[in-house]
Amino acid sequence: MHYLVRFSCAFALALLPALGCGLDGCQAPLGDYCQGSDCPTYDEAAADAEEDAQQFCDWPTRQGGVGRCGDLRYVLRNVGIGAGSIQYFDASGALVAVTTYTDTPSYCRDTSFDLWYGPVLDCELEREGTFCD
Repeated sequence: MHYLVRFSCAFALALLPALGCGLDGCQAPLGDYCQGSDCPTYDEAAADAEEDAQQFCDWPTRQGGVGRCGDLRYVLRNVGIGAGSIQYFDASGALVAVTTYTDTPSYCRDTSFDLWYGPVLDCELEREGTFCD
């Protein structure tokens, strides 16, 4: 059973920083994304995302693909309409950050549309390829 608790805006805004959250998203350690296993390499993530993307190729929002974000490479994975993740990798193929997103505030006690694992990056995504032709 779920209970909806409504807080005043002032209380919520005061509490969010203590939770590692904010109106611009929330953040967790990169290790939490990998959940005790080895983090995927770029090649593993791209192959896995391409395989998963095939179920969404007929959808108008097919956004899965790969590209660059500054000096980093990324893998964009859709998990349906309005939800997905972007994994960021360094030149050696090591995972350095991940952002997951939804079209509803589902993270950080339902206050954020996205969750960053590792550092929050600020770079422009430049698509180099898609998983669906």
